[in-house]
Amino acid sequence: MGKLIKDLIKFCETEQCELIHKSQQRFLYDLKRTDIYLDYEKANFAIGFIESLNHVDGTPFKLELWQKFLLANLFGWYYTNGIRRFKTSYIEVPRKNGKTALAAAIALYGLIADTHDDGQIYTCATTRDQATICYKAAKQMIKQTDWLNELVRVMQYELINIEKGFDTGIMKALSSDSNTLDGLKPYIAVVDEYHAHKTDEVYNVVKSGMGATKNPLLFTITTAGFLKDGPCFKERKYCIEVLSKKLKDDTLFAMIFTIDENDDWQDQNAWQKANPNLNVSVNLDFLKAELTAAKNDGSKEINFKTKYLNVWTDTATTWIPDEKWIGSGQAFNESILEGRECFGGMDLSKSQDFSSLVLNFPPLPGETDFKQLYFFWIPNDVAKERHKRNYHNYVNWNKIGLIKFTEGNVIDHQIIRNDINELASKYKIQFINYDAIFATTLVTELTDDGISLHPFRQGFMSMAAPTSELERLVISKELSHNNNEVIRWMAGNVLILRDASGNMKVDKSKPENKVDGIVSNIMAIAAYMQHMKENPKEQEYFFINVR
Repeated sequence: MGKLIKDLIKFCETEQCELIHKSQQRFLYDLKRTDIYLDYEKANFAIGFIESLNHVDGTPFKLELWQKFLLANLFGWYYTNGIRRFKTSYIEVPRKNGKTALAAAIALYGLIADTHDDGQIYTCATTRDQATICYKAAKQMIKQTDWLNELVRVMQYELINIEKGFDTGIMKALSSDSNTLDGLKPYIAVVDEYHAHKTDEVYNVVKSGMGATKNPLLFTITTAGFLKDGPCFKERKYCIEVLSKKLKDDTLFAMIFTIDENDDWQDQNAWQKANPNLNVSVNLDFLKAELTAAKNDGSKEINFKTKYLNVWTDTATTWIPDEKWIGSGQAFNESILEGRECFGGMDLSKSQDFSSLVLNFPPLPGETDFKQLYFFWIPNDVAKERHKRNYHNYVNWNKIGLIKFTEGNVIDHQIIRNDINELASKYKIQFINYDAIFATTLVTELTDDGISLHPFRQGFMSMAAPTSELERLVISKELSHNNNEVIRWMAGNVLILRDASGNMKVDKSKPENKVDGIVSNIMAIAAYMQHMKENPKEQEYFFINVR
């Protein structure tokens, strides 16, 4: 008892962010209550069990003060009637702080050591792949901890407590795409990376299934995320209201590690607040390197704040700073590209907006940059009307040849067809990626003309990699856009959307923000990436002779 209470008090005396300070103050207040008590023996038992495990790499599991505080609260507090106090928990901690390992260890404690006879253990997520991350960590811990091998039968999808059997001694992964979510009787359920859940379906099913068990625990552990309209952010707000004593929920335990509102996110002194394992599992030099990358472009800044400082951010964020875009604008004579191999991306409008084509020319030996050509078409009447209303200087851009007007108030795809055929006679266009929504007729005609075109999906999974690559090329000054005013303007209009996993794509939902050329650019880069993936020998040559 003595050492444990000293450790808990010691943690409560450490300097933390305001939200963790509220958790500390709550604990100190609860020590004075008479309707609950801290069972030091049971708290010590849980801590000792986890410290008897080995990590997935075989090293001993050494708990830090904040982790002991967490475990002592979860497994030590009891009501005077013998019922364990905390039924739900919400832990928010950034990447690299041992989040999944701790969750897996708690699941193993529930499977093997916690005395119960009325439920199963689950690791939960929206997809099976995500749900199995924590499960696989637990599975590997068993393999690395000799004495556990005698107690647990390791199967492909299930861990079985040999003594208890299938009814009450089983652990497995659970996801919303499982065959059935009915009839569950969870005792301990780990919800890992709750920020990635678009709905609370799995969470609610598991929680409702716990009604039939005596001392259940729904253990949610996550980093911050981007979905402020999702269930995780809603749960976070609820936890903050409980910690702030605006609401009362005696069965909820919460710890939220983050920087405070007035902290400078670039100040290394504030990083400790968000990262309790700083200089333990979180490498300070790693964070410094990530900070340097974040200071160079907006999208990495958002990711740094969210994943390493637990600052929730909106999904739509500004992209490449204009000074970075300008810095990549090496001028070149377009005639040097004639006869060279290139890859295209095409974004066609429905009728009354921009259509665009980008040709992406890979560097030749001795060159260090990709060179690009941009082609834009817009109906004449639409352009003039927008010019009158002080939109952007479409008319002047038309005069200097940066965009082409088509007659009338709807786009003329035949002009685009003729122009692309002319370009194909001048350059070796390998193939063109295109957004298939408005392209059916023109694509059929261009295919008949001998142009190779590939449909390209516009979702996060397809767009994320080439979007990141375009960003990288600009930041590293490996892309020459020849100071094209139209593509610069469109780059400045870009807002980036991120999904729950941090994958990004251009936000096309705001028609006033013209980004057609950037979307075409991303598809052109994707075309080159696809080509290199399908031609590994050419890829090897590229890196040896060009980079």
